[in-house]
Amino acid sequence: HGQTSCTGTKEGSSSSSAAVVHVQVALPEELVATAGPERDRQLHSLGVQLHSISLSPKPVSILPRGLINNGNWCYVHAPLQALLACPHIFNLMRGLNPDPMLSRQPSAIPLTNSLIQFFNDFRPYPKQDVAKAAGSGNKGWKKSMRSELMCGEAFQPTYIYNVLPQTRSTLSAKGRQEDAEEFLGCILDGLHEEMVSASEKMEAAIRKKERESDQGCNDGNDGGG
Repeated sequence: HGQTSCTGTKEGSSSSSAAVVHVQVALPEELVATAGPERDRQLHSLGVQLHSISLSPKPVSILPRGLINNGNWCYVHAPLQALLACPHIFNLMRGLNPDPMLSRQPSAIPLTNSLIQFFNDFRPYPKQDVAKAAGSGNKGWKKSMRSELMCGEAFQPTYIYNVLPQTRSTLSAKGRQEDAEEFLGCILDGLHEEMVSASEKMEAAIRKKERESDQGCNDGNDGGG
Protein backbone atom coordinates (compact mmCIF):
# COMPACT_ATOMS: atom_id res chain seq x y z
CA HIS A 1 0.00 0.00 0.00
CA GLY A 2 1.15 3.53 -0.64
CA GLN A 3 3.55 2.37 -3.38
CA THR A 4 4.33 4.51 -6.40
CA SER A 5 5.18 2.91 -9.72
CA CYS A 6 7.04 5.18 -12.14
CA THR A 7 6.02 5.04 -15.76
CA GLY A 8 7.57 6.58 -18.85
CA THR A 9 9.28 5.60 -22.09
CA LYS A 10 12.34 6.74 -23.97
CA GLU A 11 12.88 6.66 -27.70
CA GLY A 12 13.62 3.21 -28.99
CA SER A 13 11.71 1.45 -26.22
CA SER A 14 9.60 -1.55 -27.13
CA SER A 15 6.73 -3.41 -25.57
CA SER A 16 6.11 -7.12 -25.30
CA SER A 17 2.98 -8.74 -26.64
CA ALA A 18 0.36 -10.22 -24.35
CA ALA A 19 -2.43 -12.67 -24.89
CA VAL A 20 -5.85 -11.04 -24.91
CA VAL A 21 -8.70 -12.36 -22.79
CA HIS A 22 -11.91 -11.38 -24.55
CA VAL A 23 -14.20 -9.45 -22.21
CA GLN A 24 -17.16 -7.59 -23.63
CA VAL A 25 -17.94 -4.10 -22.42
CA ALA A 26 -21.51 -3.15 -21.57
CA LEU A 27 -22.91 0.34 -21.74
CA PRO A 28 -24.30 1.67 -18.46
CA GLU A 29 -27.93 0.61 -17.97
CA GLU A 30 -29.08 4.23 -17.73
CA LEU A 31 -27.44 4.94 -21.08
CA VAL A 32 -29.11 1.99 -22.76
CA ALA A 33 -32.46 3.16 -21.42
CA THR A 34 -31.95 6.70 -22.72
CA ALA A 35 -30.07 5.89 -25.91
CA GLY A 36 -30.77 8.78 -28.24
CA PRO A 37 -29.28 11.97 -29.67
CA GLU A 38 -26.52 12.41 -27.05
CA ARG A 39 -25.24 8.84 -27.45
CA ASP A 40 -25.41 9.21 -31.24
CA ARG A 41 -23.47 12.47 -31.06
CA GLN A 42 -20.68 10.93 -28.99
CA LEU A 43 -20.34 7.92 -31.28
CA HIS A 44 -20.48 10.05 -34.43
CA SER A 45 -17.83 12.45 -33.07
CA LEU A 46 -15.45 9.59 -32.32
CA GLY A 47 -16.20 7.94 -35.68
CA VAL A 48 -15.32 11.11 -37.61
CA GLN A 49 -12.00 11.38 -35.74
CA LEU A 50 -11.12 7.73 -36.33
CA HIS A 51 -11.91 8.12 -40.03
CA SER A 52 -9.48 11.02 -40.45
CA ILE A 53 -6.68 10.18 -38.01
CA SER A 54 -3.31 8.96 -39.28
CA LEU A 55 -1.46 6.53 -37.02
CA SER A 56 2.26 7.02 -36.45
CA PRO A 57 4.64 4.25 -35.34
CA LYS A 58 7.22 6.81 -34.16
CA PRO A 59 8.19 6.31 -30.50
CA VAL A 60 7.74 9.30 -28.21
CA SER A 61 9.92 10.18 -25.22
CA ILE A 62 7.49 10.62 -22.34
CA LEU A 63 8.07 12.56 -19.15
CA PRO A 64 7.72 9.82 -16.50
CA ARG A 65 4.99 10.11 -13.90
CA GLY A 66 4.35 7.80 -10.99
CA LEU A 67 1.06 5.95 -10.55
CA ILE A 68 0.18 5.97 -6.87
CA ASN A 69 -1.03 2.61 -5.59
CA ASN A 70 -3.20 3.25 -2.55
CA GLY A 71 -5.03 -0.01 -3.00
CA ASN A 72 -4.88 -3.21 -4.98
CA TRP A 73 -4.47 -1.46 -8.35
CA CYS A 74 -1.19 -3.00 -9.54
CA TYR A 75 -3.11 -5.12 -12.07
CA VAL A 76 -4.46 -1.88 -13.59
CA HIS A 77 -1.24 0.14 -13.52
CA ALA A 78 0.99 -2.49 -15.16
CA PRO A 79 -1.05 -2.76 -18.42
CA LEU A 80 -1.46 1.02 -18.56
CA GLN A 81 2.32 1.39 -18.36
CA ALA A 82 2.72 -1.16 -21.16
CA LEU A 83 0.23 0.72 -23.37
CA LEU A 84 2.12 3.97 -22.81
CA ALA A 85 5.17 2.28 -24.35
CA CYS A 86 3.25 1.28 -27.51
CA PRO A 87 3.76 4.08 -30.09
CA HIS A 88 0.63 3.25 -32.11
CA ILE A 89 -1.62 3.31 -29.04
CA PHE A 90 0.04 6.38 -27.54
CA ASN A 91 -0.15 8.39 -30.78
CA LEU A 92 -3.74 7.27 -31.41
CA MET A 93 -4.97 8.36 -27.99
CA ARG A 94 -3.04 11.63 -28.10
CA GLY A 95 -4.42 12.28 -31.57
CA LEU A 96 -8.07 12.00 -30.50
CA ASN A 97 -9.68 15.16 -29.18
CA PRO A 98 -11.21 14.78 -25.70
CA ASP A 99 -14.98 14.99 -25.83
CA PRO A 100 -16.03 18.43 -24.50
CA MET A 101 -18.98 16.64 -22.88
CA LEU A 102 -16.59 14.25 -21.06
CA SER A 103 -17.74 15.37 -17.63
CA ARG A 104 -21.34 14.50 -18.42
CA GLN A 105 -22.52 11.05 -17.51
CA PRO A 106 -23.35 8.55 -18.74
CA SER A 107 -20.95 8.18 -21.65
CA ALA A 108 -21.44 6.09 -24.77
CA ILE A 109 -17.67 5.56 -24.96
CA PRO A 110 -16.49 5.33 -21.31
CA LEU A 111 -13.29 3.37 -21.93
CA THR A 112 -12.20 5.51 -24.87
CA ASN A 113 -12.87 8.72 -22.96
CA SER A 114 -11.01 7.55 -19.85
CA LEU A 115 -7.99 6.37 -21.83
CA ILE A 116 -7.85 9.61 -23.82
CA GLN A 117 -7.74 11.42 -20.49
CA PHE A 118 -5.04 9.07 -19.18
CA PHE A 119 -2.75 9.49 -22.18
CA ASN A 120 -3.23 13.26 -22.11
CA ASP A 121 -2.06 13.27 -18.50
CA PHE A 122 1.40 12.47 -19.88
CA ARG A 123 3.43 14.86 -22.00
CA PRO A 124 6.53 14.43 -24.16
CA TYR A 125 9.90 14.77 -22.46
CA PRO A 126 11.18 18.36 -22.84
CA LYS A 127 13.21 18.41 -26.06
CA GLN A 128 15.41 21.28 -24.93
CA ASP A 129 16.80 19.17 -22.09
CA VAL A 130 17.78 16.36 -24.46
CA ALA A 131 19.22 18.78 -27.03
CA LYS A 132 21.18 20.66 -24.37
CA ALA A 133 22.71 17.46 -23.01
CA ALA A 134 23.54 16.13 -26.49
CA GLY A 135 25.27 19.39 -27.46
CA SER A 136 27.26 19.73 -24.26
CA GLY A 137 30.25 17.87 -25.64
CA ASN A 138 30.11 15.42 -22.77
CA LYS A 139 30.57 11.92 -24.20
CA GLY A 140 28.66 10.47 -21.30
CA TRP A 141 25.59 12.69 -21.81
CA LYS A 142 23.24 9.72 -22.23
CA LYS A 143 24.35 8.25 -18.91
CA SER A 144 24.05 11.69 -17.33
CA MET A 145 20.50 12.06 -18.67
CA ARG A 146 19.52 8.74 -17.10
CA SER A 147 20.94 9.77 -13.72
CA GLU A 148 19.25 13.19 -13.84
CA LEU A 149 15.93 12.07 -15.32
CA MET A 150 13.11 14.54 -14.80
CA CYS A 151 9.82 13.18 -13.51
CA GLY A 152 6.35 14.63 -13.36
CA GLU A 153 4.05 14.57 -10.36
CA ALA A 154 2.68 11.18 -9.36
CA PHE A 155 -1.09 10.70 -9.55
CA GLN A 156 -3.94 8.21 -9.32
CA PRO A 157 -5.90 7.47 -12.52
CA THR A 158 -9.18 7.22 -10.62
CA TYR A 159 -11.21 7.74 -13.80
CA ILE A 160 -9.85 4.39 -15.02
CA TYR A 161 -10.94 2.68 -11.80
CA ASN A 162 -14.41 4.18 -12.14
CA VAL A 163 -14.89 2.59 -15.57
CA LEU A 164 -14.47 -0.98 -14.29
CA PRO A 165 -18.03 -1.35 -12.92
CA GLN A 166 -19.30 -0.52 -16.43
CA THR A 167 -17.77 -3.68 -17.90
CA ARG A 168 -19.16 -7.20 -18.06
CA SER A 169 -16.03 -8.54 -16.40
CA THR A 170 -15.67 -9.44 -12.72
CA LEU A 171 -12.56 -7.30 -12.33
CA SER A 172 -14.14 -5.10 -9.68
CA ALA A 173 -15.82 -7.94 -7.75
CA LYS A 174 -15.09 -7.86 -4.03
CA GLY A 175 -12.66 -10.51 -2.80
CA ARG A 176 -11.63 -11.55 -6.30
CA GLN A 177 -8.05 -12.16 -7.41
CA GLU A 178 -7.41 -9.52 -10.06
CA ASP A 179 -5.33 -10.26 -13.13
CA ALA A 180 -3.29 -7.79 -15.23
CA GLU A 181 -3.65 -9.85 -18.40
CA GLU A 182 -7.42 -9.97 -18.01
CA PHE A 183 -7.56 -6.21 -17.47
CA LEU A 184 -5.47 -5.63 -20.61
CA GLY A 185 -7.83 -7.84 -22.59
CA CYS A 186 -10.79 -6.02 -21.09
CA ILE A 187 -9.65 -2.55 -22.13
CA LEU A 188 -8.48 -3.64 -25.59
CA ASP A 189 -11.78 -5.40 -26.26
CA GLY A 190 -13.63 -2.40 -24.87
CA LEU A 191 -11.79 0.02 -27.13
CA HIS A 192 -12.46 -2.23 -30.10
CA GLU A 193 -16.20 -2.42 -29.40
CA GLU A 194 -16.55 1.32 -28.83
CA MET A 195 -14.57 2.25 -31.92
CA VAL A 196 -16.44 -0.21 -34.13
CA SER A 197 -19.73 1.25 -32.88
CA ALA A 198 -18.46 4.76 -33.56
CA SER A 199 -17.33 3.86 -37.09
CA GLU A 200 -20.65 2.19 -37.84
CA LYS A 201 -22.55 5.23 -36.56
CA MET A 202 -20.54 7.55 -38.82
CA GLU A 203 -20.95 5.26 -41.85
CA ALA A 204 -24.71 5.06 -41.23
CA ALA A 205 -24.88 8.87 -41.14
CA ILE A 206 -22.99 9.05 -44.44
CA ARG A 207 -25.31 6.52 -46.08
CA LYS A 208 -28.36 8.42 -44.80
CA LYS A 209 -27.04 11.68 -46.22
CA GLU A 210 -26.34 10.02 -49.57
CA ARG A 211 -29.87 8.60 -49.70
CA GLU A 212 -31.35 12.01 -48.92
CA SER A 213 -29.18 13.60 -51.60
CA ASP A 214 -30.23 10.99 -54.16
CA GLN A 215 -33.87 11.45 -53.20
CA GLY A 216 -33.52 15.19 -53.64
CA CYS A 217 -32.03 14.72 -57.10
CA ASN A 218 -34.82 12.33 -58.10
CA ASP A 219 -37.48 14.74 -56.85
CA GLY A 220 -35.84 17.53 -58.81
CA ASN A 221 -35.74 15.47 -61.97
CA ASP A 222 -39.40 14.49 -61.57
CA GLY A 223 -40.38 18.13 -61.09
CA GLY A 224 -38.39 19.18 -64.12
CA GLY A 225 -40.06 16.54 -66.25
